[in-house]
Amino acid sequence: KIADKKGEAEARDIVESISEDIASDIKSRIDKADHHDDIERSLRIINDASNEMGFASSISREKDNSFCIQSKNCILHKVASSNQDTICHGLHDKIISKSLGGKSNVKVELKECMALGNEYCRHVIIPKKDAIDKR
Repeated sequence: KIADKKGEAEARDIVESISEDIASDIKSRIDKADHHDDIERSLRIINDASNEMGFASSISREKDNSFCIQSKNCILHKVASSNQDTICHGLHDKIISKSLGGKSNVKVELKECMALGNEYCRHVIIPKKDAIDKR
């Protein structure tokens, strides 16, 4: 485990720093494309970045106006298997939410996870009602 080598707090700080760096790059792409107010377009940019990193991701819009980013490949599977909370929630979830500018009107939930034995990772992005009404 990462924490066994570095200690829990330091491991979380390292992962947090990595997620900040990756999210900052993606957020700048979203800002450059001027899509920061359009969740779907922003998520498409996040999905493109996810594919560039090797996650083999796809995005879909669900009937309830939530979105789903599903990844068929986990480039961090080996380390995530023994560090599921730190990697899957501390890194992957945070990259998505921070790329969206940390919007409080969006909730990111990991529903399926390869580190837990699922065939893919599936993040559901739920815009809260006020975010949907602004579209």
